[in-house]
Amino acid sequence: MIKTLFIHIGVHKTGTTAIQSFLSLNRENLKKYDTFYPGNLSNHYILTQELRETDESWLNKDSETFKIFSEIKDNLQLYKKFVLSSEGFCENDTIILPRLFKTIKHFNLKLNIKIIIFYRPQHTWLESVYQQIVKEKKVRMTKTFEELIKNRVNFSIGDYYQLLGRWSHYFGKKNIIFVRFSKKQRYRKIFIDFISILGLPEKTSLKEPTRENSNIGIETTSIEFLRWLNILNIDDNLFIRVLRALSSEIRAHTDNYNLLTEELNNDIFYYFKDSNNLVASEYLNKNDAILFEDFQIVNSNSETKTNVQNNFFKPELFSNQIELIKENDINILILLFKQLFHNDLSPSENDNNKIAFLELLEENIPIKDINRLKQSKTIDKKNLPEVVSEFNKSKLITNISATNFLNKTFNFSKDILNGIEVTNSIRITSTGNDPYFSIEKFNGNYNSTTIIRIQMTVTFNTTLKIYYQTRSEPNYNESKIELIKFNKGTNYIYLVIDDFDFNGQIRIDPGTISGIYEIREIIVKSNTNN
Repeated sequence: MIKTLFIHIGVHKTGTTAIQSFLSLNRENLKKYDTFYPGNLSNHYILTQELRETDESWLNKDSETFKIFSEIKDNLQLYKKFVLSSEGFCENDTIILPRLFKTIKHFNLKLNIKIIIFYRPQHTWLESVYQQIVKEKKVRMTKTFEELIKNRVNFSIGDYYQLLGRWSHYFGKKNIIFVRFSKKQRYRKIFIDFISILGLPEKTSLKEPTRENSNIGIETTSIEFLRWLNILNIDDNLFIRVLRALSSEIRAHTDNYNLLTEELNNDIFYYFKDSNNLVASEYLNKNDAILFEDFQIVNSNSETKTNVQNNFFKPELFSNQIELIKENDINILILLFKQLFHNDLSPSENDNNKIAFLELLEENIPIKDINRLKQSKTIDKKNLPEVVSEFNKSKLITNISATNFLNKTFNFSKDILNGIEVTNSIRITSTGNDPYFSIEKFNGNYNSTTIIRIQMTVTFNTTLKIYYQTRSEPNYNESKIELIKFNKGTNYIYLVIDDFDFNGQIRIDPGTISGIYEIREIIVKSNTNN
């Protein structure tokens, strides 16, 4: 019996994250239905990266390519169906496709290959892609949707006729499964559709992932609010907190604003019209050659929403966003004000937009916090003389030395738990590469900048880290960390915590390798003016 390898290639923004979460969640359950989802990650994007970067990547036995296809080959006798899934397959597929074909041939997989492609009308697809790259931490798009359309960004993947042609060239037109994705379809229908494509029973014991494991859209005005955070250079950590707040409640998209104007709709329609007609007639056998009945020319008499994007900041657009952030955590608004108030902008043409944004925030923050923020001073962490000068002027919060170290510290890592010697200094012997200890939570005003000075001696080069907690998220994580390189010998180092939400609790990781760390003192100060 010929067995089948299904390769799900996307495209982007067609429920791929939800599908991959579904497959990953049910990796073991799928085996009951003779279906194997190889690997241990939620998708196979690493495999597509390797195919893009290296020809014959299977030659490296540590590669994901070798591991995934070896797993498939080793399980050929146990299962009838195998599934690969990644949007990466349709990125740079002119490079990936011949290498994927060669890889399948190299492993001598006697499998029927089926290519699964979900698609949607290009105007809604491009709008969804745009929203994603505004939100995406690695991109944080500042351009308007119109600018991207005029520059034909991402249009190559949206040309379905060319995309289908490239994949059918290698795997045959009859092996292409082309399925329309509807943004309005019920959440679980995407899983029912995918189960049907795999030929599994309609009723199974497979579980559905939570909506947290899918990319949930947010209001158009929220996207524009985030774009302005990108323009105004709000840092990544605060940006993510705003994004979480705006995504924390699933609300109906009731705002009367749009990214897609009549002009842009018609521009996209005409660009893809011939390609879509060919797809409809050649791949879907539609006599009318119409791929999307609901994607047509918009005439000037149609009801259209107002375009939300401007080259100047309009505070009146964002009252819903401010209220949602305030409901989630007002400290986010306070931190936004602090960053904007103290940060110099480049280019300077955004100064008026910065002022308009600050005025909006000022209307929604208690006056006592506004006054404190305006009085406080932000320190340039890269300018050591400025940090030292500010440290010398700041108010002492706590001073830790050999005389009080054991009383002021706790939570020692297992690497140093039995390796602490206190004499004239604090001598810490670490047997591993992750020594750490916490300092007793200090009291004081932490609404301004906290500066920590540590005098330490080591016989090697290392990196010192300080993790800190905040009032809204009382835990340690990689987004709340200050670090500095520490050279062999005796050094004074200064670490700056410039987070309005800091709650006074820190953990010190004196280094990243095993060895002896001799600490002379730890001094904590705050530059508050209150």
